[in-house]
Amino acid sequence: MTKQIITAILIVFTIVMGIVRADGIPDYYSRYDFLMASPGAYNDDLVGFANPANLTLLKSPEMDFYLTSRNGKFSVSDHWGLFTGCPGIGFGVQSIKIGSQRATDYRLSTGFGNDGFALGLAYGWSGGDNNAMGRERLITAGSIIRPCRYFSLGAIGNFSLESTDREWAFDLGIRPLGTSRLTIFGDVALPKKFSFANSPKSAGAAVEVVSGINVVGRYFKGGAFTLGLSVNLGRTGYGGQSHFDSNQ
Repeated sequence: MTKQIITAILIVFTIVMGIVRADGIPDYYSRYDFLMASPGAYNDDLVGFANPANLTLLKSPEMDFYLTSRNGKFSVSDHWGLFTGCPGIGFGVQSIKIGSQRATDYRLSTGFGNDGFALGLAYGWSGGDNNAMGRERLITAGSIIRPCRYFSLGAIGNFSLESTDREWAFDLGIRPLGTSRLTIFGDVALPKKFSFANSPKSAGAAVEVVSGINVVGRYFKGGAFTLGLSVNLGRTGYGGQSHFDSNQ
């Protein structure tokens, strides 16, 4: 618990000292497009970058690196992410370039609780073309509730420290078999002034074909979808995901 207290103090200190200015909170799904599934329902949560409560569920240190490809060629210059953490504490960074503009997002996170009920707190800030890319300093609060092995509930609140912008996101995970063999998930993001009917949403399923090999599909409101494959080899793992727009 001492590690979590120290991290929470650092988050508060960084908030007080922060001087970055920008304009708005970017879209939830565009910020976390490395995710294969809902962050509270599936084990791939960018090491607590989306929902800091996931850091409570880590059993050992973890580091994930993500890289996008364009026209079949991988490039560090366009969009990449590095996410690290150990039980209770995490730090992540992701960088995205659109046209000639680039923003790099940083997040310091802490999580506490247990496997049945976890809470998390994070501070996020950005560097680069913040105004053009719509970036503001954020406080993120997260929770994950897993009362039994058959379902889980996740909640995320993002609150701007520079404006009145705020955003909520909720997800539900259902495991009909009570194991990771099959997880059905869905989520919704609720930006400020958006009704539930008009808010972006997604739903999908993760299937563990054999132990350590998962196939994940996710469908987004509007017709876009993703297909992913992850292979867990114990201490290391690999994965890939394809993104399709509404025209496939």
